[in-house]
Amino acid sequence: MLKTEKNQSLSFDEQFLFFVIPFFTPRPRWRDDHFSESEFERFRTHGFDLKRKQAQKIRIFGVIFWILILITVFYFLS
Repeated sequence: MLKTEKNQSLSFDEQFLFFVIPFFTPRPRWRDDHFSESEFERFRTHGFDLKRKQAQKIRIFGVIFWILILITVFYFLS
């Protein structure tokens, strides 16, 4: 049974971008939109519900990861 495009999971590259990129380039000068917000809008518009749910989860894990990294760095520097 083949998956339709609307039911496909996020690729590794998409997962990586949602995990890392929004923190380092939330709104680059050459774009008029925020990367993750525009991707969420695209997922919603085209009905990619699975990708939207996965992206939300990965973004939350990314926030937790980066907060833990900052806490660890501040702990070792103080």
